[in-house]
Amino acid sequence: MEVKQGRVLWMRPFSVKPSIGTLGVNETTQFTIDFYPEKSGNHCKDLVIHYDTGEDIHVNLYGAATDVNVRLDKNSLTIEKTYITLANQRSVVIHNRSDIIAHFQWKAFATHEKEKEKKQMMCQTLQAEQNNVLDQLLVECNMNPALREHLSIVTRTFENRRATVHEDVMLFNNKVFSIEPLVRNSAILSNQGAIDALFHLMWPSTVLGACFAFQPREGIVEPGGHQAIHISFSSTVLGPFSEEFKFHVNGSPQPVTLVIRGCVIGPTFHFSVPSLDFGDVSFGFPQTLSCCLSNTSLVPMTFSLHVPGDGNGDPSIRSQDQASDISRPMWRKAWFASAKPKEFTISPNYGTIRPQGFLDIEVTLCSNTVKTYETALVVDIKGSGEDVLALPISARCFTPPLHVASTTVNFGRCFLKFQYQQVAKLVNEADLPGCYGVLPQEYKNSPTILYSSPAPCGIIPPHATVEIPLALEVAEKGHQETMAYIAIFGNEDFPL
Repeated sequence: MEVKQGRVLWMRPFSVKPSIGTLGVNETTQFTIDFYPEKSGNHCKDLVIHYDTGEDIHVNLYGAATDVNVRLDKNSLTIEKTYITLANQRSVVIHNRSDIIAHFQWKAFATHEKEKEKKQMMCQTLQAEQNNVLDQLLVECNMNPALREHLSIVTRTFENRRATVHEDVMLFNNKVFSIEPLVRNSAILSNQGAIDALFHLMWPSTVLGACFAFQPREGIVEPGGHQAIHISFSSTVLGPFSEEFKFHVNGSPQPVTLVIRGCVIGPTFHFSVPSLDFGDVSFGFPQTLSCCLSNTSLVPMTFSLHVPGDGNGDPSIRSQDQASDISRPMWRKAWFASAKPKEFTISPNYGTIRPQGFLDIEVTLCSNTVKTYETALVVDIKGSGEDVLALPISARCFTPPLHVASTTVNFGRCFLKFQYQQVAKLVNEADLPGCYGVLPQEYKNSPTILYSSPAPCGIIPPHATVEIPLALEVAEKGHQETMAYIAIFGNEDFPL
């Protein structure tokens, strides 16, 4: 049996289905040729059928496109003066005086060529942005090889953004003006008989059927007339769907059947950065990074953000708050929190982004745990699902190794019951700030030396030295000495 495999080559404004196939001996097949002109005039193209044997068959295609009589009732629209934050509206009417059905869209560009140029510019901008992000990420990978896994995330993110640009139908979009409806889906009920057709919709009992709305659901169509049925659809279930609707027509033995198919997809969105890298952070010192969440879809997107594994207890303690009171329990090594603190603050952590809009997000990390963070900022989308997208977060929390310049402070000869004051020098040679506190003196019996500090707590900047005042009072004669302890906020070792 001889079988030929063929491939059909075509060019706009003609298209052919199927475009490839296999044909056996004495078999025939039928092609559907669509003519979709984008401008009026005569169109002529060669349809080439290419066989795997190398043989080509040429078929001449010809089509004539004419402009139909569809007009607006006015060429310009002036809206009256409107107060700031308020809205005003006017109406415009589309007249279809032709004998065919006209589907309309309010577009951002007048021609397909300008729309194509805009998409090419947007893709070029995305490519340049991707190159910059990848170059920056490669530099960071040299210092932290663990970030190499983010390269594929960046590539997929920009591929999705380019696909979104190509699929965008470029409907009218303006920050000040809006047009409704931008596009309308409708079915046409045609009466080809000689008498009036009285119809009504026979509503299905399925769950999916409740997601549709028809306007009108009943009416009369005159002989030779048409009735547009406007259809709206709203579903929270993702995936493909198919639903059959039947219209009962008086006097007709069989109902008129309408099958609606489609696919429900979730909103498309992305972050402006491939990851949030806080780098090295100091215990109790908040650090904030920003990113932008963009909604590239044509519907509003309601979202919520969270960091998996973050604590559900009280907010983590900031060094500035800790340094304000030496009596806070976290100065003591034996202190234990009843619940893991909440270390990440997201602002805002929920909201709704308008179609093709964006929102700036701030993520603040105030770590109360000395460790390495490898987590993510997770996006939940209402109606689409949880953990839809994750933005990697990395950080390392340290407590700077502070030390005293001298382990001994000599007050010399002192009078009894008279207060003397000197300073102890605390040194920070690290790149991170630290928080310190002179612990109150603890004793059971009457001590021979009483000491305190008028300014026991404070913040020491990176590569700095601070002087901590110490006040001392001697209670007995003779050589006396005692031990004063300086605690470092976040350091679980014994105090200095």
